[in-house]
Amino acid sequence: MRKWIVKNAATADTLLAAMEAGTCKTEADVEAIAAATGDTVRWCSSEIDPPTPPVPIPFAFPVTEEDFMDYQEQLAGHKLTDDQRETIAAWVPVINSAYTDGLSDNTMAALDGFIAQHPAGSPVARFLEKAKLWMQRAAAQRTTA
Repeated sequence: MRKWIVKNAATADTLLAAMEAGTCKTEADVEAIAAATGDTVRWCSSEIDPPTPPVPIPFAFPVTEEDFMDYQEQLAGHKLTDDQRETIAAWVPVINSAYTDGLSDNTMAALDGFIAQHPAGSPVARFLEKAKLWMQRAAAQRTTA
């Protein structure tokens, strides 16, 4: 089954629970569950998955918004939407601060708390987990620079 994206986090939670329970096995099942919750599904091509092995990171931190977005588009295999670009533009300075200022235990605890406010596996939680990984990668580059 292809990967899917829905707008409503509650729909995503319902879909994930149905998949875990084995009651959602086909794309038609996903469509039906989303429709029942008043949501719609956007299907992703397999190219949205990061290639294996990962594409080498073509930049060093601190990174410009444009370079970071170009890399995200390369990984996704498509142009980012305006909403995605706006969200990434807001997070690039946060990621860069992990390089310039390092990561404190307080920063990581606050981010973990923010992630915990969202249902596990929801689009927001997954985005924040990925942002955390980028912050850790930037901080790691700081220590090796």
